[in-house]
Amino acid sequence: MINKILKDLKQTERIAENMITEAEKKVKSIINDATIKIEELKKNVKAEALNEGEVMIANDEKEAVKKAEVIGKNCENEKASLKKDSIGKMDNAINFITEKIIEGL
Repeated sequence: MINKILKDLKQTERIAENMITEAEKKVKSIINDATIKIEELKKNVKAEALNEGEVMIANDEKEAVKKAEVIGKNCENEKASLKKDSIGKMDNAINFITEKIIEGL
């Protein structure tokens, strides 16, 4: 009777050890799968971030080109205005000098 109990106890121990071993294998497998998925997610997040960054850079470049065009147009307008003012002042100066020469004669 004691032998049967001991035999049953050893069998129960083996079953428990096998269950523990299987559980450990499953845990390792789950951890490995999770690690792989985490690495895949990291790669996806990096790729998305790079794409979003590239899109943002492209948008910023477009905006910068537009602003540069506006600044260029403003510069051209200012240049034309200054040129017009200069010509006007030169005409006034020539007229003034011409008047003074005529007065002196």
